[in-house]
Amino acid sequence: MDEAEQLCDRVAIIDHGEIIALDSPENLKTSIARDIISLQVVDRKKFLEVLKSSDFAAEIIFNELVEESVYLGVENGEKMIPRIMELASKQEIFVNSMGLHRPTLEDVFLHFTGKTIRKEETGKMYHMQRMLRTRMRN
Repeated sequence: MDEAEQLCDRVAIIDHGEIIALDSPENLKTSIARDIISLQVVDRKKFLEVLKSSDFAAEIIFNELVEESVYLGVENGEKMIPRIMELASKQEIFVNSMGLHRPTLEDVFLHFTGKTIRKEETGKMYHMQRMLRTRMRN
């Protein structure tokens, strides 16, 4: 997907022969969320309750609990991280780890299809063929 992001003006997400999303790489990435903050906290449910009642709750686009982690979709992760840490500290919620991830086209593919890119399709030749098909349709 790196090649598609660098070379294409428009990218189609295709699943089982059906186009399910078509836009510029940047628009596709922002359609799922700007930034994703992942956290591992001691008490996940308490942490989410505290977040929902915080003064910046409206700035959180989504939140999900997956296994041991909490994922937050936010507009500006760099500004949000200190606010989240301050809130957790005030509420005595221990944060084991925190990471900031900006969406990639692979994240977009996973979001729209619910699955990762199949290994046999990850070679450079496959990507070039998909990009050429996308450019030829435009």
